[in-house]
Amino acid sequence: MNILTMDANEHILRDKIGKLLTSDEYELDLVDISHGCWQGEESNTYRDGSHPIYGVWASISLEIGGFKMLSFGESVDDHRTMIFDISTRSLIVKFEHRIVRAGYRCLNCKTYSLTSYTKILEKLMVTHRMEAHLDAIIERIVDDSPTREQRAKMEAIERQMVELQKCAERRCCKIIRPNMEFSGPVKLWHECLQAYKALIRQKTGNSRNSSNIICTALRRGIENPRNMMLEAMKHNEQYCKVRHNNLKESAPQLRRDFFP
Repeated sequence: MNILTMDANEHILRDKIGKLLTSDEYELDLVDISHGCWQGEESNTYRDGSHPIYGVWASISLEIGGFKMLSFGESVDDHRTMIFDISTRSLIVKFEHRIVRAGYRCLNCKTYSLTSYTKILEKLMVTHRMEAHLDAIIERIVDDSPTREQRAKMEAIERQMVELQKCAERRCCKIIRPNMEFSGPVKLWHECLQAYKALIRQKTGNSRNSSNIICTALRRGIENPRNMMLEAMKHNEQYCKVRHNNLKESAPQLRRDFFP
């Protein structure tokens, strides 16, 4: 297991050193863990620079709990200080598996339905007297030690609160549900079906983004989409539709296999 922090004097992802460290050819099993804190926009790590030239590489088997890159004002030198933590069990204890945590999502406060959601939720809370029920339970708790019955009541209130949140969400925005569970095969045939539908629209003159449609078709593995005849497109569209619909019965099991 290895941890490498280095000033590469070049872009840590696009240039030579970064690519060599993460290349499969040398079997170093290193990944760059510093670019994950960029939040979609790369930042210079040297005060007078314009690109990220300082990075941290760690073995794939190490479990990284968090990563923070300080501003220049908070850092000691003219490079931005990077702070990260590694779980002890992956560093010094016998480690048999690696937990991959889901990436965080930035809070979006510009959603048009956010105000409507808040109003609906607050109205539901007043209607069901959520605060009054919770206050009544808290008043009966002695020495901050709730009884088993009181814990059960608070858990019931929490479950009811989740249901109210879901209800408010359904009322303020349209929730589009797929016709079957997600998995690799379902995604494959759905994307192929959509690609052929787009090709048909482009062939019949009902689309303006011809170049994007052709590029998408090529990414879906469709050969020579630009010169394909309309009859062939319609035939392949029906074939993809049949293959996609045939997965409805096995979709739940395919999802369990895809997300073990």
